[in-house]
Amino acid sequence: MNDALHIARDGDLPTARKHLADAIHTLAGRTRTNIERDPNPELLAEIEERYNQDRARINDRHDLAIERADRAGAAGIATRSINLEREQQLDNLQRRHEERLVALTAQVDWNDSLYEQLAAMIAGAQGTQLGGTARSMPPLWVDAADLITTIDRDIAALEPEPGTTIERLHRIADRGWRPQDVDHIDNLTAQITRWAQSIQDLLDPPKRKALPNPCPHCNTAIVYRKDSAGEVVRQPALQIGPHGCECQNCYTNWGPGYFRHLAAVLGYPLPEGVLE
Repeated sequence: MNDALHIARDGDLPTARKHLADAIHTLAGRTRTNIERDPNPELLAEIEERYNQDRARINDRHDLAIERADRAGAAGIATRSINLEREQQLDNLQRRHEERLVALTAQVDWNDSLYEQLAAMIAGAQGTQLGGTARSMPPLWVDAADLITTIDRDIAALEPEPGTTIERLHRIADRGWRPQDVDHIDNLTAQITRWAQSIQDLLDPPKRKALPNPCPHCNTAIVYRKDSAGEVVRQPALQIGPHGCECQNCYTNWGPGYFRHLAAVLGYPLPEGVLE
């Protein structure tokens, strides 16, 4: 990918980084409750002064870099690249400043993240929370253990520095991403979002309804899955949940907005209550 194309995608980078941070927070961030308190005025003034000094240093450094690029006849793409770096550093500085202010002006109460909730429930299902001997788990929790193993493995591959999966995820969110990383960021965001949704579905399984017709995409009508007792059972391939109708064979998904269209394609009325 050439520099011109990188610059063409510059506008996508801040949005991509925000979506990634939001997805990571959904998976690994703890829910917080802020209790307001009066800050120490002297400490507050010191934090504001440090923030303004750091902001001025970032601007001065990048202004100097632009002047050098102009003198070297390398303005244009170089200037835009320098300003992109400036914007990213100022964004990181602003985020850290806001975190310091929250720490100074609020008492924070934290609840476990989705990832931690699932890990704790797996340990409980295995009987290992209090040091007990591991026991066999029902298929639902086997799926949960497989999911956490996948998350741990994939995140460790992305962020090999030592630490827990939660710590690694936050380090990924804080990376100095480049414009050419936007596609990678988008793919990673989508994967993390799927993991978070899978955990939510395991912790609180959604109610599902089924359509008996074959999937319009892969023509599969029946799939075979293990039930909670470990028995292999037949299930309709088309399952309807809160996020749409999904084929359990090819995983094609139709959002709720497409339910009527899907029913027309299948030539079969939707189950009662689906469109409520």
